[in-house]
Amino acid sequence: MAQQELLSHRLSDCTFVFFDIETTGLDPSQAHIIEVATCTVKNGEEVGNYSSFVCPMVPGTLFSTVSVPPEITRITGIRNSDLAGQPTFETIYADLLNSLDDGILVAHNAEFDLSFLAAKMKPLGKLPPNPVLDTLRISRSVAPELSRHGMDSLKSVYGIKAERAHRALDDTRALAELFPKLVKRAYPDGNPTLRELLKHHGPMLPFDVPPPKPGGKGR
Repeated sequence: MAQQELLSHRLSDCTFVFFDIETTGLDPSQAHIIEVATCTVKNGEEVGNYSSFVCPMVPGTLFSTVSVPPEITRITGIRNSDLAGQPTFETIYADLLNSLDDGILVAHNAEFDLSFLAAKMKPLGKLPPNPVLDTLRISRSVAPELSRHGMDSLKSVYGIKAERAHRALDDTRALAELFPKLVKRAYPDGNPTLRELLKHHGPMLPFDVPPPKPGGKGR
């Protein structure tokens, strides 16, 4: 569907695919993806999801894996033993693409996730054409009085309880719960069009964006 046509759609008529990754660090040129997840929502209901651990391989090797830094294990709970025997990114690439389908993609501090995904996907084929929304941008616009806009802070503000913080599928579901709350804050009495929502976001992002400045998942 052409983006101009999509902009006229009410949000209730759109399909959103919330996505999240966990990584071994903040720099996509140095760190590795260790978990990916997507959650597809139509008419306010989850209609599908995808999640997978990703075994981080040392570039140029067949059997050497990257160790998960202790700080990442502390944050995510993901250990080296969790990743042993798990598929590589190349193995899950097709399934991940299928999970994106033709929905509008949504992430928090999307440039972070996109910079890692684009770096891994480029050598494997074309990047997804899906437009991307960033809830960090929307939150900063609709709630400028908040001092912090990271997911942990926003979950507290909006009363969102995730089963496990900093795990990809749980974070996508928390994001799917956060998104309509941000929309309602901007349009408490209505069901805006995508074009109207972009007044609080700016243009939708392409999948291939410049890497963000260091700073993790956004404040």
